[in-house]
Amino acid sequence: MLYSGQNGPSLVSEAFNQMCVDQRVEATVQAYPNPGQNKAMRVITFRNFNDCTILIRQDHKITFIPAKGTAQVMLKPDEPLPTIERMKEDAI
Repeated sequence: MLYSGQNGPSLVSEAFNQMCVDQRVEATVQAYPNPGQNKAMRVITFRNFNDCTILIRQDHKITFIPAKGTAQVMLKPDEPLPTIERMKEDAI
């Protein structure tokens, strides 16, 4: 989980944290700041603790996290955080 601490505000919202908890997915965010700019590219590493596939939906693509697997996505500086949802069994 990410939180606002002594080094600055959180890189994600409380709603994103709750979505990760609800879907049993761990998200680790790493920022790549540019000197002199407040916005940064972000890489999010997702770890799936479920026995089913998880979908990560971004504005421009969908990433699948296999059961008990990991996946990484990169976000542009102004891109919103992705959404996380379980893949429906009948979609396979």
